[in-house]
Amino acid sequence: MEGILTALITPFKNEKIDWDALSFLIDKQIQAGITGLIISGTTGESPTLSVDEKKQLFKFVLDHARNSIKIVAGTGNYSTIESIELSQWAADLGIDALLTVVPYYNKPSQEGLFQHFSRIADAVSPTPIILYNVPSRTVTDLLPETIARLAKIENIKYVKEATGKMERVTEILEQAPHLTILSGDDTTFFQGMKHGMHGIISVASNIFPEAMVELYQHFKTGNMGKAESIDTILTPFYKALFCESNPVPVKTMAALKGWISPEVRLPLVQLSSQNAEIVQNTLNNVDEKLNV
Repeated sequence: MEGILTALITPFKNEKIDWDALSFLIDKQIQAGITGLIISGTTGESPTLSVDEKKQLFKFVLDHARNSIKIVAGTGNYSTIESIELSQWAADLGIDALLTVVPYYNKPSQEGLFQHFSRIADAVSPTPIILYNVPSRTVTDLLPETIARLAKIENIKYVKEATGKMERVTEILEQAPHLTILSGDDTTFFQGMKHGMHGIISVASNIFPEAMVELYQHFKTGNMGKAESIDTILTPFYKALFCESNPVPVKTMAALKGWISPEVRLPLVQLSSQNAEIVQNTLNNVDEKLNV
């Protein structure tokens, strides 16, 4: 579970999941050669999906892409009991791994985080767990020492680290060197690999999966100049992806490509006209430089 994993957007049409558009997106990702798909993550608008919709998504993507690509289900939330129930359902379905976010809103202590994740891991063993640390959204920060405690649990094998702090990668690997660390931040991904990250759960690869895969492959083969060149081209694009709340900009870009409707669910709304112009110009410029 290294390399480029795409935090896949969930396409909607008239407030329902657009299954035809989803099939198109999955096929595009497979053809680009990415490692895996994250279903119902933050970029997939998981807080606005019902439990039934999440189950439908997991089953649909597995049926569509099984044996072609790794499938990871976003099953965590602020309730340990609900997280366990959905995680068990996904594990029984045959999902490759589970993405479990730090509980948001209720601000648990480090001991609370340890017990939350260890309970989930125990309930779904041997299905692998990806711990997801994104304090910019959850407020609570999953600290390296807590990650190291959790890493002693056999099926906790991965961390999605989205603080954007390079020193955090070093701290985690010093205390739990066997863990696979995946970046959760496109902007710092290239630098993160220099500090020991093994890949990324990416928003950017929704739009430019081939470029992200190429960047990663050049880095792994030691062609640092080419990897850095691609990263430099993509840097304005990374920034445009977060000109408003994710996934509003990336869905706008996918719609500009003609792949999906730009529809998002409340409380998210369509991109402002000012930022829509920025997104359009950035997309055009990057398309031209990548010769897409």
